[in-house]
Amino acid sequence: MRVRKLQKRDVPAIIKIGRSVKEFDISKLGKFWTKSQLEKLAISKVDVCLVAEQDGKIVGFTITTANRATGKVTLENGWVSPHLRSNDVGTALIKQLLQKLKAKKYSYIMGFTLLPEAKLGFLKRNSFVIGKKGTWVDKIL
Repeated sequence: MRVRKLQKRDVPAIIKIGRSVKEFDISKLGKFWTKSQLEKLAISKVDVCLVAEQDGKIVGFTITTANRATGKVTLENGWVSPHLRSNDVGTALIKQLLQKLKAKKYSYIMGFTLLPEAKLGFLKRNSFVIGKKGTWVDKIL
């Protein structure tokens, strides 16, 4: 298994995975990233998006968006193939992600999850602090 930068050629597979994961369906306004959005993220010099690949197949990914002015990064999505969970794929993705974000001089990463606190052990083991519960809000502009 290797972790590498998201590339444009990965976009169809990421879309297929993203649309099949119910946890990514958090709003009535949209289901997952569009092809255009993911292609822009793949070539972005600001954002860091990674894929874990095994035998030529994507088995995990992270999507982040970054704000250079504030130094804040948002962990938008993270996914590991269910059959490879607990096999360090997620850990490899997070470790490389954090390394790349630090190299870009970002100072803070945050995210939103629908998982109950009891299921957040992976994030806690990777030094994430569990914050307050909230409600996702959005609006198309």
